Amino acid sequence: ATCEGVGGGSRARMRGSRCVRGAQGCTAGFVGAGGAGAVLAGLVGLADHTRVSVQGRTREFGVMKATGATRGEILLVFLVESVAICIVGAILGIGLGMLMGLGLDARNGSLSTTKAVVPFGVGWNWYGIAVALGILTGIVAGLYPAWRAGKVSPVEALRYE
Repeated sequence: ATCEGVGGGSRARMRGSRCVRGAQGCTAGFVGAGGAGAVLAGLVGLADHTRVSVQGRTREFGVMKATGATRGEILLVFLVESVAICIVGAILGIGLGMLMGLGLDARNGSLSTTKAVVPFGVGWNWYGIAVALGILTGIVAGLYPAWRAGKVSPVEALRYE
C-alpha cells in the first residue's frame, strides 16, 4: 500500500498515521524474524561447543565421579558454564544493539529535515527479556551435553585418552 495524501487535512493525517503503523509492524516482523534466527544460530553453536567440551573433558568427569561427584553435580557444572556463556552473550548483544540504535538515531537525526523522526529508545523490560532469553538458551543448549557428561562411567572415562 502507498501512503498518499499525507500532507493535507485530518483524513490525510489519519491515512498517514495508519501507513506509519503498518510500516512499523512490518519492520517489527522482520526484526523479530532476524532475532529468532540469531537465537537459533546461537543455540546450535553453543550446543556444539558444549558437546565438544564434554568429549574433551571426559577424563575430568571420570575423576569427578571417582571422587564421589553425583550425576546431578556434573550436570550442574555444565549448565552453569553454558548459562554463563549465554549471559555474557546477551549483555554483549544488548550493548551492541544499543550502540547500533544510537548510531542510527544520530544518523537519521542529522539527515532529517523534519521533526517527524522517532527517537531511538528501548523499554527496560526488553533488557530483562534479553537476559532471560540468554539464560533459557544456555539451559536448552547445555542440557543434552551435560546429561551425557553425567552418564559417563568413571572406569571408561579414566581409560579415555
